Amino acid sequence: MAIGLPVLAALLLGAPTSAPAGRPTFEFAKGLVAGADIDRATTLQFGPDGRLYVGQQNGLIKILTLVRHGPGSYQAVASETLGSLVDLPNHDDDGRENPRYVGRLLTGLVVSGTATRPVIHAVTTDPRIGGGQKKVDRNLDTNSGVLSRVSWDGQRWQRHDLVRGLPRSEENHAGNGLVFDTPGRLLLAQGGNTNNGAPSGQFALTPEFALSAAILSIDLAAIGDTTYDLPTLDDPARPGPEDAGDPFGGADGRNQARLVPDGPVQVYAPGFRNAYDLVLTTAGRLFTVDNGPNPGFGDVPRPNGGKCTNDVRPGGKREVDTLHLVTPGSYGGHPNPTRANPENTFAGQSPVTRADPEQCGYRGGEDSGALATFVASTNGITEYRSRSAFAGALAGNLLAASFDNRIYRLEVRPDGRLGDAEVLFEDVSSAPLDVTAQGDGDPFPGTIWVGDVADGSITVFEPEATTT
Repeated sequence: MAIGLPVLAALLLGAPTSAPAGRPTFEFAKGLVAGADIDRATTLQFGPDGRLYVGQQNGLIKILTLVRHGPGSYQAVASETLGSLVDLPNHDDDGRENPRYVGRLLTGLVVSGTATRPVIHAVTTDPRIGGGQKKVDRNLDTNSGVLSRVSWDGQRWQRHDLVRGLPRSEENHAGNGLVFDTPGRLLLAQGGNTNNGAPSGQFALTPEFALSAAILSIDLAAIGDTTYDLPTLDDPARPGPEDAGDPFGGADGRNQARLVPDGPVQVYAPGFRNAYDLVLTTAGRLFTVDNGPNPGFGDVPRPNGGKCTNDVRPGGKREVDTLHLVTPGSYGGHPNPTRANPENTFAGQSPVTRADPEQCGYRGGEDSGALATFVASTNGITEYRSRSAFAGALAGNLLAASFDNRIYRLEVRPDGRLGDAEVLFEDVSSAPLDVTAQGDGDPFPGTIWVGDVADGSITVFEPEATTT
């Protein structure tokens, strides 16, 4: 169907699956946001100023001022582009700066502050993507993750780098979604370096690091207005006690960040292969969807008398994506031999101070403790918080964006358990990656917004009616 610009005709989209008798169905008007001009949307969220903040894969952030013309018909009437994150320099994996590579990979952000002083927190990494079927090692910086704060001071945006040296896989796993669980602490979904726990060619032979494949906690109150460079191992290829280029250049693990027991960056919950997004619900529960392993991209770690190793292991099988309730210390099922067994050393050094043998064990699918599973890659997740729409029947449900071109909904019961995943929308866009929703006190109450990483479109769904 051709859709005209600048104002888009709304499409009435009913619930694509029939609901059991007595269960509500949900009808929304669907439209594309006109004039958005987005390139590969990876993350989106409304800020306290009522504008829509959209992160792009290339590291730019677009801030859209939106107006509504009718049911499902929205237009970006103004757009601001923030480029301060792409100004961060990139390095090779030996820590040396490499100016040939410009831009940063951005896959998650969180917006806080006030309407007059919005604040963005985002993690960006080296833009190169290696590994894959061709098993390419592009010498990208495996310590390239930087948590930055970008604040509006009333006259201009100012960037301040808070944490430097977070891990980045040789493939495309990186620092992803962010959420505040307390005013001074961020939780970060940090992607893993391997397919299934063991190094493999498809991930350029990089092992898991001390801070990879986990939900991390970052104590912003402790960091304050300083820059915390994660302490690293002593890379033998760099002379002297202070390695040149630190904290950058992970050297495939020889210069990885150490897990410091009293440091401001800690493992909140281990065992998440590539959790893309995080949502903290109004009831205070933290949920994420973890991407399952791909077939033939690497196997589980090799056991060695009960202690797993970082030996290279090809093979591996495909597993479904899994939705988890995340609690402090809860294990998501993706192994990390570096945290599990300090005998796995790097130039004779371990980046951890204690063993956690549980992290040797692989748990996939329902065996991981998943509350729900998805066959296709499922990534963005949010909570529907409007109680005025549909008489509150959708309020408190989780919404998840999937590459099967659907948005799923999952009812969260009072005890925290979830109902089955049901299709709320299908034929959403090309490759829906992230989803957010507006509450009753927001500018567009009850609306659901989806960012597409393939065609850059922003799709909006606006509540129409409910029937039983």
